[in-house]
Amino acid sequence: ASRAEGEPASPLERRVGLGARIGAFALGLALLAGLAGFGRLAAELSTGIIVSGMTAIALYAGAKVVNSVIAYALTARPLRHLNMVRHHGLMVLVRLQRGVAWAFGLWWLSFLLEAFSLRDVAFEGVHSLFTAGLSVGQLSISVGGVLAFALTFYGSYLLARLLTFVFEEDVFPRVRLARGVPYALSSLSRYAILFLGFVVALAAGGFPLDRVAILVGGLGVGIGFGLQNVVNNFVSGLILLFERPAQVGDSIQLRESALFGVIRRIGIRASVIRTWDGAEVIVPNGVLISDSFTNWTLSDRQRRLEIPFGVAYGTDPKRVIELIRQAASEVENVVDHPEPAVDFKAFGDSSLDFLLRAWIRDFDVGLSTRSNLVVAINDTLVANGIEIPFPQRDLHLRSVSPEARPAPAALEAEPES
Repeated sequence: ASRAEGEPASPLERRVGLGARIGAFALGLALLAGLAGFGRLAAELSTGIIVSGMTAIALYAGAKVVNSVIAYALTARPLRHLNMVRHHGLMVLVRLQRGVAWAFGLWWLSFLLEAFSLRDVAFEGVHSLFTAGLSVGQLSISVGGVLAFALTFYGSYLLARLLTFVFEEDVFPRVRLARGVPYALSSLSRYAILFLGFVVALAAGGFPLDRVAILVGGLGVGIGFGLQNVVNNFVSGLILLFERPAQVGDSIQLRESALFGVIRRIGIRASVIRTWDGAEVIVPNGVLISDSFTNWTLSDRQRRLEIPFGVAYGTDPKRVIELIRQAASEVENVVDHPEPAVDFKAFGDSSLDFLLRAWIRDFDVGLSTRSNLVVAINDTLVANGIEIPFPQRDLHLRSVSPEARPAPAALEAEPES
């Protein structure tokens, strides 16, 4: 389909436009060369431009066909049922079309060099550039080795991101796993791919793998002296992923620092905890392993609320228990099993003291549910004419200083009407 007016050009169309402008410029040079008497140069330029131009047109048409096939495949079965296509279809389409543009662009570059008889020269130049390097003793570093190392490691990074994306979108949602296991598997697979990618990148860069053990041994000595905390936090992160005492999305409370918040991410060295005030605190993984903490949502998100209240003396306790229990059961987010319970605690100084215990369904809305329960208690007591007492004290004066006593004339004076 043709591009609509005002719609930005695709990367492939921009490259084709750039190639057309370069071809027009080269044809102008060929014309000038012919007018100047350089007939062979003009013939080589014009022939190369015509051949490369026709090849570009054919490849452009082929790229458009491939892009159309990709777009149709993403809307047809079975790809359209994939979660990553349903949720991120546009992103997947753009990434695939970008890959097609680069592939056809490199293909056309090969035809272009062949049309101008420059392929062998270009390959020899690239080979000479890649083999150039520096040797120090037994250590030899080449440009090609460094580039191979960088590209291999970057490829492993992209592969790790791709597998993590596929796992989170289409594998884990279709498999019944315990909570926290998908995140642990995703993180461990990402670390494993990056580690293997690093080893393969060393081999691709020309680094002898038999010396890796020596390098690892040297690093182990250095780690033992100076990087104990880093290794401790890394191993603690692995323990968190395997043992899962705290998982992403859990609400935890640290004992030492009294930090209370939700775990957002468990990283290699540290975890990110977002407090209820909105701050994000970076906590080393070693702290979560060595110190005790309270996990409010480890097995489920239910929590029990306790709300004390009192009524005036002379009120029937059985009636209060029944009314408050019924009112609490009607509050949103309060579960039916176990049902709310009201206990008569004690005879207070100025009231009969009760305690409401109610289990709520979602810990995240605990504060608002507590507020709703308090409002329900107040409304129920007021609606049924039950007095909510407040502390009262009787003051008995044994003596009053002469300065504080009122004058007799003031006592006898009558207020004016």
